[in-house]
Amino acid sequence: MELIATLELILNVKANIDYQPMQTGDVNFTFADNRKLREAINYQPETPLNKGLELFCLWLKDFINDKENESIIT
Repeated sequence: MELIATLELILNVKANIDYQPMQTGDVNFTFADNRKLREAINYQPETPLNKGLELFCLWLKDFINDKENESIIT
């Protein structure tokens, strides 16, 4: 829900969430751990979720605008 709440703030919209029952393949929790990968490639993310989503949304808006302008030109 943090992802959705963050996007709502960035985009200044309220998400219309359609809650559904658990689907085949859904998990209640996970024991996923990417520690070995981080150690193997010596990488530690530095961008917080909210900043990364903000930058992505800005990029996506520009990308969509460029594609719309491109179709007008061609």
